[in-house]
Amino acid sequence: MTNISVLVSGGAGYIGSHCSKAIAEAGYRPVCYVGTGTGYSVTQILDAIRIETGEEVPHVLRERRAGDPPILVANATKAERRLRFKAKRSDLPNIIRSAWAWHQKAHPRRR
Repeated sequence: MTNISVLVSGGAGYIGSHCSKAIAEAGYRPVCYVGTGTGYSVTQILDAIRIETGEEVPHVLRERRAGDPPILVANATKAERRLRFKAKRSDLPNIIRSAWAWHQKAHPRRR
């Protein structure tokens, strides 16, 4: 196995699990994102970003498009059962803080 990691979104689902297996068999390390079972609206996410970072994300809110689902949330039950893992820091403020800390290190501002 190499030190190269490959992110697999939905790695506990049918397609994702087969992709993860193939990635591992090819000598890479699959890293799976499976969701947490909790959903947030766009407005909730924008508000949390502003609260946690002190910055406003440029955005334009529009009406829902025809065919958009009213709600779409990943169910993490199968992954929790198979992997014997439950996310502990998956609330929205922690997600935003973690992503913001990574972003600031990866893309430092020039002053």
